[in-house]
Amino acid sequence: MSVQTEPKFHATTITDRVMVTLSLAQKANMIASIQGPPGIGKTTAVLRYVAENPRRVWYYAARRDTAAKGPFFRDLAVRFAQFKDVQTRENVTSLIKVARELGFGSEVVLMIIDEAQDLNSDTLETLRSIYDHGVLALAFVGNHTFADRHNTERMALTASPQFRSRVGLVLDLGTVESEDAATVARAYGIPEVLVPRVATIAAGEKGLRVVENLHRLATASAGGGPLTRAHWDAAITTLRL
Repeated sequence: MSVQTEPKFHATTITDRVMVTLSLAQKANMIASIQGPPGIGKTTAVLRYVAENPRRVWYYAARRDTAAKGPFFRDLAVRFAQFKDVQTRENVTSLIKVARELGFGSEVVLMIIDEAQDLNSDTLETLRSIYDHGVLALAFVGNHTFADRHNTERMALTASPQFRSRVGLVLDLGTVESEDAATVARAYGIPEVLVPRVATIAAGEKGLRVVENLHRLATASAGGGPLTRAHWDAAITTLRL
C-alpha cells in the first residue's frame, strides 16, 4: 500500500463552472462576480485557471489591511507592474500600461481578486475606471457578503451604481453536491465504506475543507506510513464528525 498524497486539483461541477466563467470574462472583456460559501472549491478553481494561463492572468488575494484604495493599488503595482509610488494615480497608470502591453488580439489581461468581500467601495470604483480603459477584464471572487454589497442581483445602497452596471457575469454558487464531494473524498484515498458519510458532511456547511482536514489528520496519525481505515476513523473521531 502506498502513502496517499494530497491531490492538488480534482475537477467538480463547481470548479468547472468557475473556470468557464473566468474564461468567458477574459475572452469577452467583462466583469464577473463569483460568490459562494467557503470551502466549495472557488479558490481551487481560480488557482487552476491561473496556472493554466500564467502570462495574462493576475491573481490577487485581498486582505482587510489593503482594502482601502491607497494600500490596495500600491500592493497591486508592486506585484504586477514592478512599480511603487505613494500616489494612487501613478500606481493605477502603471497597471494600465502593463496590462495594455500584455494584452494582444481580442483577449485582455484578466485580474482575479479573491476574498473580494474585503474591498471597499472606493477601491471597486477605481477598478471600474481601470476596466473602462478596455485593457483589463475583472473577476471578483468571494462569499455572499460581496454579493450583498455590490453585485447586480442584490443591489445594496452601499454599492456604486457605476460598478454594478458593469458586472456582466454573475455566478452564484451553493454548497457542494454530494456526488462531487464523494469524488473528492475518493481522490484523497478515503476508504469507500466511509465515502458516503464524509460526502454528506462535505456537502453541507463544512464544505470540502473537511476532506482536506481529515486527510491531514489521518496522515499525521500514520506517521509517514500508509493510511489505513484505523487512521481515517481516528481522524473522523478527532473532528467529531
